[in-house]
Amino acid sequence: MQTLILKIPQMHCNHCIKKIKTFVSEVKGVEEINCNLDSKSVEISFSSPANEESIREAIEDCGFEVC
Repeated sequence: MQTLILKIPQMHCNHCIKKIKTFVSEVKGVEEINCNLDSKSVEISFSSPANEESIREAIEDCGFEVC
């Protein structure tokens, strides 16, 4: 299993977290998603076939920019 931490500057409320979790959880291989509003970051644990590119794409598809 791999862990990825991404910064999402536009994430500012629980609605944002719910939307991100909904989209990222649809990526096959994603095991766990932890969002932190204070640091505006998301920590995602995943295994194959998920990869960083597919996770970033899922976040961008729901309207957020990944830094």
